[in-house]
Formats: sequence, C-alpha cells, structure tokens
Amino acid sequence: MLNLIKDICNANNFRVIEFECGLEIYTSYVAIPKECNKNQEYFLLVTSDQLSDELVERLLVCDAETMLDNLEKSSFADESLTKNCTMILCSLVGSVSDHSLLKFEENPYHFKKNVISYSSDELMSLNEVLSGDFCNEHLNLLMSADSGQTFEKFKSGTIEEGSYFPLLIRIITKLPFVHYIPQSNQLDNIESFVMDALDGQDIHLLDLICSRELTQESMNTLILGEWLNHE
Repeated sequence: MLNLIKDICNANNFRVIEFECGLEIYTSYVAIPKECNKNQEYFLLVTSDQLSDELVERLLVCDAETMLDNLEKSSFADESLTKNCTMILCSLVGSVSDHSLLKFEENPYHFKKNVISYSSDELMSLNEVLSGDFCNEHLNLLMSADSGQTFEKFKSGTIEEGSYFPLLIRIITKLPFVHYIPQSNQLDNIESFVMDALDGQDIHLLDLICSRELTQESMNTLILGEWLNHE
C-alpha cells in the first residue's frame, strides 16, 4: 500500500525519498513538493508490518515526536516542512481497531494525521485498474467509471466486496492534492441547459457579449441598446 501512495505522490508533482525515522519497526518516506507544485504541504508516509492498537498508541505517545525530531535534522528539512507536514498512516484492515485509528487522526500533536485503511483485495483491484498511471486525471476517470454507476453502488452500499472503488475514495479523501476535475461532458451539459432556457433575443445578446472584450460600462451600454432596439 505504501508503494501505491508513493507512486501517486511521484505522479502528482512530489519527490518521494526514503526517510530513516530512527525506528526500525516502521517503514517511512517523505513526499516533498516540487517547485512547480502550488501546494507546499509535505507528507510523511508511514506503515509497519507489526501495526496494532498498541503500536498506534506508541506512535502517538512517543514515536511521532521522535520522527519529527529526525525530520528536523534531515538534509531536506526547512521551516515549512516541520510546520506543514501531514503523516499518512497506511493500515491493513483488521490490524487496528476503528477506535484507535480515530484517536490517531484526532491527535493534534507533532503532525496532522490521516489514515488510509485498505484490504489486500482492494489494493490488488486498484493496482489493476490504475495500470501504472497514477496521475490525478486518471484517478478522476476511475471516479466516474461506468457513467457514475460504480459511485452510485458505493453510495448505496451495494458495491461488490474487494472492489477498488472504496479504497480510491479513501485515497482521494485523505490526500488533498488529489482533487476532483469536472468532466468536459458535464460542462457541455451545463451550456446546453443554459441555451435551452434562453429565447432567440437572449441568445443573440449572449453571442454579442461573448464575442467582444467589454468593460462593465460598455457591456451595460450594449445591453441597453439591444433592449431599446427591441422595444
């Protein structure tokens, strides 16, 4: 799961480097925003093959502080990293209770914290449909797959077990740089809806406005002139 999150970060204007957090029980990486990235939030990606309620409690009590101390000493650290870094914990479903995960996310100290839970079947299914393409645009296409039917099944709770879709939703929810992109056909539908609501005179006026570069004053003059011509 951690490799998938790394790939998504790398494909969306982050540079991901391995991070020696000083605690052998964890595997961790840091996603550093590239210069072209408008979002200057950093992400500390963490998991462990020994994840449990007890280890999550230890992470809250002392290990997160140790990680932050080692981050501040790293060669890539700057003031913005230590003040604007979110820890992403990847948790295999069943290894940690919902109560412990909620407590982890609500803890305000050292890092902002998000959990991405996953099952082995969900992870396998998502990797298959991604087919090596981890960019935001492709994630959006998967969100609207089957003309939105998969999303409707997810909302109604009728989606098949092991589907990639619930994991995709969790990833998009927990990684703020993965965002929704309106599809072009949706924009076409909006334009069609607007045009259907206008009469011939209104469409003529709209065409005039859209075909010219107008100040607010000249637009008002144009609208008034068209209105007087049709009185």
